Amino acid sequence: MLGIQRDEFGLSLTRDNQPDLKDVGRFFGAPGSGFWVAVDPDSDAIVGCIGLEAVPGGTGAMRKFMVARQWRGRGAGVAEALHGTFVAHAAAVGLRAIILATVTSTQAAQRFYERAGYRRVTREELPAAYSPGVLDTVFMQAPVTKLLQH
Repeated sequence: MLGIQRDEFGLSLTRDNQPDLKDVGRFFGAPGSGFWVAVDPDSDAIVGCIGLEAVPGGTGAMRKFMVARQWRGRGAGVAEALHGTFVAHAAAVGLRAIILATVTSTQAAQRFYERAGYRRVTREELPAAYSPGVLDTVFMQAPVTKLLQH
């Protein structure tokens, strides 16, 4: 994850300045939360991941959704599979909405989110209990029912 964040997007992030990496159990081990990985069947290398943090009030926060460069694109299906698993879990545990935050340089990811049914919102529209990343400036949300239709 850090390689994608630093090498591809030039973000000055470390494990220490990302609370969800520093305290994985608190963010992804709580009831309703989860963390999934995609694995290359030939090498057993992790090629993608996505995390769900259950936020009080029936909302889930998408965190750490990343796919290795060579596994991106509509043909590979890694992002779609991870996101589909994530949304199915959110629905199964009764979450009503998903929120996410990202940085402006993730243009392709933002297009993926928009195609999936997310819309941009302001930071003020996010639940008070949600803490976006230190560099995040783009915020999106979608009802789980809408995400299930894509």
